[in-house]
Amino acid sequence: MEKYCYHVQYTVILYNTYVTFDVDGTLVSSSPGWEQGAHGRSFVHAIDSVLLGSSLDPLKRVGKKTIPELLEKHEFHGSTDGLILLRLARKVMGSSFDTEHAASNIDRMMDEMYDFVSRCSDDEVATGIAPLPGVIKTLQTLAVKYCKNGVACGLVTGNVEGIARRKMRALGLYDTGAFTPLNGPQGGKEWDGVEHIKFLGGFGSDFCSGDIDNDDRNYLDRGERIAICVNRCLDLSASSNHCLKRLIHVGDAPADILAAKSYVNHPNKPEGLCVSVVGVATGSYSVEELKGLCGKANPGVWEPVVLGTDKVASYSGPRREQPPHVFGRFERESASTVNPPLDVNIPVDQNLQESQLTNPFDKSQGSNDDDDSNNSVDSDLKDNLHTQGFFEDDDDFDGRYAAEEFSIHQRIMHFLCGRKIDQVTRQNVKICLLIKAGGSVTRERTTTVAEDQCKGKDDDDIVEHIPEDYWLKGQTRESERRNAAARVQTEREEASTARNRNNNNDTEDEERLRKT
Repeated sequence: MEKYCYHVQYTVILYNTYVTFDVDGTLVSSSPGWEQGAHGRSFVHAIDSVLLGSSLDPLKRVGKKTIPELLEKHEFHGSTDGLILLRLARKVMGSSFDTEHAASNIDRMMDEMYDFVSRCSDDEVATGIAPLPGVIKTLQTLAVKYCKNGVACGLVTGNVEGIARRKMRALGLYDTGAFTPLNGPQGGKEWDGVEHIKFLGGFGSDFCSGDIDNDDRNYLDRGERIAICVNRCLDLSASSNHCLKRLIHVGDAPADILAAKSYVNHPNKPEGLCVSVVGVATGSYSVEELKGLCGKANPGVWEPVVLGTDKVASYSGPRREQPPHVFGRFERESASTVNPPLDVNIPVDQNLQESQLTNPFDKSQGSNDDDDSNNSVDSDLKDNLHTQGFFEDDDDFDGRYAAEEFSIHQRIMHFLCGRKIDQVTRQNVKICLLIKAGGSVTRERTTTVAEDQCKGKDDDDIVEHIPEDYWLKGQTRESERRNAAARVQTEREEASTARNRNNNNDTEDEERLRKT
């Protein structure tokens, strides 16, 4: 029996992964008074200019001053500029509101919104909003390490495109260089004053259903924008025959989760494209609310994950209170409920009590001081991180444990970049890290642990291994290996078929010669 050894080379394919971010609540936080900023005031201006034609502030006509006071939360949070415009117009105009007339003027109103914002300074645009902690670093990391090496990055937002550009400039997010640049306008429209700020994405000005009575349109309209931005990404890489393998949408609202989920079955979704969503509890919705919308994962097709925002406390003294998900992929308490995109299933001890899954380093949850092994975890972790060159000095290490540094966007970045975490299921919960692909765990284990290797092992030996750059490189290396092996097998079968065909032809020729 012949044995074959295949050497598989992994080449980086431009735009094999497309990461899209929602804006409000995901990249940008809104503080009280956001509705008085340029974007918030632009809605009123657009309705007044196009539908009312009056200089009188329409909000004052109904005795209200802000969008949150006029609309219910579900009518504007996670919605799109077009739908918000129509809902606000209906509220302001009352019985004189004509849905069909207003919907037919939606493009004009969006143009008026941008015209209003374009006359505002960057300070006015930034009023009431600010980048969430860690956002700048996240985008800078994407720009430096990935966006020139196989990963496209853009926005999927309900914001009018010109307004989204102004926000990114005013808050310094555009300057990170993360967003994939464009040579020309998207959708055949240019936005005066921000012609030089062009980047990939799907925006509120690209599509609006106009259906303001159906709350499902909050996410269905957003799903259409995902389809639009994916097609634009494909157009960028079509000339080089590149293949998009994975879409990752990062968002904070139910509309983001459901939009990505709806895109899985979109008629225009490219065949074989894996749709992933990273839900982040940075806005008005909790981890539990977002998780409840994800449904069951289907590896290679639909891969949802939700990340939380619990704080990591600063500390003083000999023992640090380690976060249960340092550079990790899941929150400690939700590790068993999130469906990881793995080729093998790692068994979990079903006999563990809920109290055993809490963070033992959190003093509010009780102490494990009687377990001396805990005292060595911090020093082991620190030594290993220094060995890998992660931290320059002790101060840097200590700083990374500060609450503001372990922001949701730190976790998003490490999650996307395929950092690995040893999920230990013993009561003392020792946190071990994998720093490099195929590198050693900080403790005993190395490389991938398959299901059969876990049988009969202590909990410390169970390692959840996430392949390097699983998310940002589109597919697992194991999938690449299988695909390559399948291609080799197909080529071998085709060659064998060709040889048989040639042999048959030779036999037929000899038979004809013999007869003649």
